[in-house]
Amino acid sequence: MTAENLVEHVRDLVSDIVRLDNQYGGNCAARVAVPAFRSLRGRQLVDARDCVPDRDVLRAEAELAEVTGWALFDAGRHGSALRISAEALRRSRLAEHRQMEFLVLQNQSAQASHLGWARVASSIAEEALALGPVSARMESLFLVRLAHGLALSGQNHASIRTLRRAGLKFGDGLAEADPSWLWWFDERELQWHEARCRGALGDWGPAAELYYEAASAPEEMSPRDAYLYLSSLCHALVAATSLHEAATIAERLQPYADRCCSDQVLTELRASAAATSTLRPTPVQRRLEDALRQLVPADRARLCGRDA
Repeated sequence: MTAENLVEHVRDLVSDIVRLDNQYGGNCAARVAVPAFRSLRGRQLVDARDCVPDRDVLRAEAELAEVTGWALFDAGRHGSALRISAEALRRSRLAEHRQMEFLVLQNQSAQASHLGWARVASSIAEEALALGPVSARMESLFLVRLAHGLALSGQNHASIRTLRRAGLKFGDGLAEADPSWLWWFDERELQWHEARCRGALGDWGPAAELYYEAASAPEEMSPRDAYLYLSSLCHALVAATSLHEAATIAERLQPYADRCCSDQVLTELRASAAATSTLRPTPVQRRLEDALRQLVPADRARLCGRDA
């Protein structure tokens, strides 16, 4: 296979994996991404004995490593995700693929936040912002990553100030030079990130309002995004003890849970179920508990491929 054909093949794979992730979640996407990445890495090791890797090939490899690392993170396979994301970052820098470097860094900051590594999440965001001049939309993305790290570490005022800066930068819009992958960081995504920060600060009422806005039109989202946004809203409503609303959202989640599997979402749903189980038993508490039990049955992780 020529270098040109290999690049085309790898980028087709990346597009397929992104589609799988959007439709079915990271657990499904990882089952395709991991063997594809292993196969490409094996090919590279053979080719490396004879020649210096083609720069375009190296860029395509970085792109496949990035989406594989993201899928593994979403599937809850965190050790593998950290290793492959580090490899994606190394290849991006070797290939001088700055746009991919930024995407990998934002993935790494997101994973650090998910794992509760507040300082790591913040430092990765600060590293990205220090790489050089970035567009307003890119700066806004890393500012919300920074704000979440600050919120997780209890720096309330710094987190709120950083969120305000992120909102101002977001308002400047997209630039022509912005990478194509930045399309998903839209107003809905900004609201979801701000809600996450408010939740991390314990402001569950405002967080729920922002999640409501972000999740207001799930039919316009990919199934996986609707699954994520609605589960975040349900979690905030449970935390705010708005149980009627939480039960309604939990029941709306069932079709997405039947279709998608994301360990990131399942972790949040399990936390909602655990919190609900501690509440005083009432008819609405039991309704919510039953709905959440349907969303996180014991064998759902196996069915979704967590043991793959």
